[in-house]
Amino acid sequence: MLEGFAEGRMWKRLDKRSGESFARDQQARMCTVTRPGTYRHCLLVPDGAAPLAEVELLS
Repeated sequence: MLEGFAEGRMWKRLDKRSGESFARDQQARMCTVTRPGTYRHCLLVPDGAAPLAEVELLS
């Protein structure tokens, strides 16, 4: 789950994914955030085991 925090507000869920798989190790995938906006901080909250090598947030 990806959450965002705007100054003076609570964390807000921006996107949640489930049931996705990758065909091979180190495969890159572009995802569009379902609730975009302007946030001072972003937080990636894994749900269970999440063997991630790298996460890149682009704006």
